[in-house]
Amino acid sequence: MDIYVIRHGRTVWNNEIRMQGRLNSPLTPEGIEGAAEISSTVASLPIRKVLVSPMPRALQTSYLATKGKFPTQIEPMLSEMDLGDLEGMLRSEAEVLYPENYSYFRYEPHKFVPIGNGESYQDVVLRVKRLLTKLLNNEEGPLLLVTHMILVQSLLCIIENRKLPTLRSTPFIEQAKLFHIRIEEKGARSYSARILLYNGEPCDRTFEFTL
Repeated sequence: MDIYVIRHGRTVWNNEIRMQGRLNSPLTPEGIEGAAEISSTVASLPIRKVLVSPMPRALQTSYLATKGKFPTQIEPMLSEMDLGDLEGMLRSEAEVLYPENYSYFRYEPHKFVPIGNGESYQDVVLRVKRLLTKLLNNEEGPLLLVTHMILVQSLLCIIENRKLPTLRSTPFIEQAKLFHIRIEEKGARSYSARILLYNGEPCDRTFEFTL
């Protein structure tokens, strides 16, 4: 199956360097422009369905990038990580109030403990594994997923068969840039994944993983 992935466009809270998970802020003019710019590339893809996070910033990005040309469905499992009490907080505030845990959030995801009713990174990885299993078993590709940074990082961590501590060690996930992943089943719950586009740039790396 071919899966294309886009992270939403730049938002007001991205510019303000605020913690943005389940809460939302609108796309900036730059974010709107970036999502619209990718539309010509998206239009050329053989997409059968678009699955999009319910977050408004992702929905707006999806509409601008696809121009409503493909069947589209909201997929709650594509929602960004729930940041609990960190939601909406300036990163500089989080560093002062929760210095150790904020450092874990940024650099040591396996040690991060959600504050309030948020998610751990392990929670997100398990959610993305459930989503992948659902898509590979029940959907016909190619698919376009419109989602968020930590969701993309989790997806890459899974298909590259990496351990949780490395989840945030990927190159920066750019906004409104296309990822292209080709997944083939090799056996029971065993797959190969070939990354063909990374942040919109050609790439050719192959990995083996299990679900």
